[in-house]
Amino acid sequence: MSLRRLALLPIAVSAEAPDDSLEQAGSGLPDSGLLAGSDRAALAEWINSDLAQWLASSGALEVLRIELEDSGGGDAQEDAAPSDAEGEGDLREGEELFSLESIAEAARAVNADLVLACALAADPNAVELTGLLVDASGEERLRLTLGGALGAAHLLAQRLTRELLLSLGEDGSAPEPAGDEQVDAAALLALCRGARALADAARAPESDDAQTLAQSGRARSLRDPSTGIAELLEAITLAPSLVAARDLLLRGAEEAARGAWMPSWLSALERLTLLLPGDVDVLAALADYRLLHDDHDGAHELLLQARDLADGGDEEAQLLARLASLAEHARRYDEAEQHLRAATRLADDPELHLRLGLLLAAHDPAESVRSLQRAVVLAPDHAGGRLALARQLRAQGELGRAATEAARAVQLSQGDPSLAQSAAALLRELIESAQP
Repeated sequence: MSLRRLALLPIAVSAEAPDDSLEQAGSGLPDSGLLAGSDRAALAEWINSDLAQWLASSGALEVLRIELEDSGGGDAQEDAAPSDAEGEGDLREGEELFSLESIAEAARAVNADLVLACALAADPNAVELTGLLVDASGEERLRLTLGGALGAAHLLAQRLTRELLLSLGEDGSAPEPAGDEQVDAAALLALCRGARALADAARAPESDDAQTLAQSGRARSLRDPSTGIAELLEAITLAPSLVAARDLLLRGAEEAARGAWMPSWLSALERLTLLLPGDVDVLAALADYRLLHDDHDGAHELLLQARDLADGGDEEAQLLARLASLAEHARRYDEAEQHLRAATRLADDPELHLRLGLLLAAHDPAESVRSLQRAVVLAPDHAGGRLALARQLRAQGELGRAATEAARAVQLSQGDPSLAQSAAALLRELIESAQP
């Protein structure tokens, strides 16, 4: 099986590492290869999403598709066999050698604790992923080769994630092994084309400068996401379980909100709701676009559908919070209060308690204070919550407690001049009112 792509992915990069240092780490890197800190749960999510997209958008499957089309469907040409001079722990891409030392140098270049070198190989029927985990001293920490049918390529990232986290001693955050569900290989190839087309469109230059006005039409066409959208929708049509295609569409729609290509993404989300009718995230994303078009009734209906399909907990609580926002916008304050009360029962979230406290301030001051107190207990450094509580305590005549909260709000709001000014003004008023 021939090696087609290799990427170096820095792991546990220090927060001081600059983003442009990513290019020093090797070739074939995904856009979001740096992970600040050492949060292993974030690492799991990062590898599952970004490495999976790398497999699709920059990996062997796309190269394979091109070669098969060029050759009329024959076997992909094999790369040259590794020479005897190669080290036992090395990985090779074409004529470019990645030794353990060169991988370690990449780790040191971006101030990373570890680097995961990923080599992807493919033939017309199968795909194989090799992961080599190397630390900054050049010591090999893990070597793992995973393979499967072409239609199971999307499962390799999760399997690699699990083995990687287990090797780092993170048994609790390692995801359970994926099932053996395969999809139509044509769906994976559509995912490849769609991911590549969207990436190319995102990288196309802007041409708003007057000096390049003559090229603006071409630049606009290069940034058109329609081709990528169509390919990803085709992938989902062929394989509704192919989550990577759905995630790429949702991410693209979020990034394109309020942009020139909103109509294309609105149509994509409408089509996606038909392909995945029970998907809560898709319904919520379409609701966002309805709101951007001032269709509050349409957004309300979609959020109600999403709420009814949600599994409870934080997901349902956030949907209820969004329904509350719509109700407040329409001046249906009783309905907004019902949604927020239901949300706080599902999730003990400081922002939800803060919103409920502010909503109750006018007609239920005592309950408002209790909600605001709960908010600052959950988020003691929330300057806005402290200021809201101070104002409500003053309205209740509890001037001493109000002054304490206002003083705390002043301390916490130094990074927000407007909030700091409001908190300081309230504190001065409370101090002056306490003087004989």
